[in-house]
Amino acid sequence: MPPTRTPLRQLKEKDANERGLRHRGPQPKSLNQQKIRLMVTPKQRVERTYTRWQKIEVLNWLEFYQVPNDMRNMTIKMRAPTLDEASAFFKIPKSTIGRWRKPEVLQKIVQQVGGDGSHRDTPATFMCLWPEMELKLFEAFIVR
Repeated sequence: MPPTRTPLRQLKEKDANERGLRHRGPQPKSLNQQKIRLMVTPKQRVERTYTRWQKIEVLNWLEFYQVPNDMRNMTIKMRAPTLDEASAFFKIPKSTIGRWRKPEVLQKIVQQVGGDGSHRDTPATFMCLWPEMELKLFEAFIVR
């Protein structure tokens, strides 16, 4: 037979006030006494920018990628993806991708030079700062 527990003693009102019910800091003021603060700031829209490479990747995916056709009676097994599928795949708003597909915007993307993020689009070029040392290292590497 399990041991019986003794019941907890009743808390006195003084004990209850000393345990966790103590309020730290100044007493809250009534609404009439509080200062009115106008801290309202306008909502800022999140600006997203995409590099030329990302734009071209999305447009190429829309143009050349094929997804399985879900229609039962269709003889075509694969089809081009829709804007909704591209938006979900690349996590880019559908309206943005739709804007990129317009002929005048597409022409600007293809001819884009400079601008934000264009340093990622250009191939990396390396410049040798110590040609003599590089030649010695290259010769030492070949000798071994």
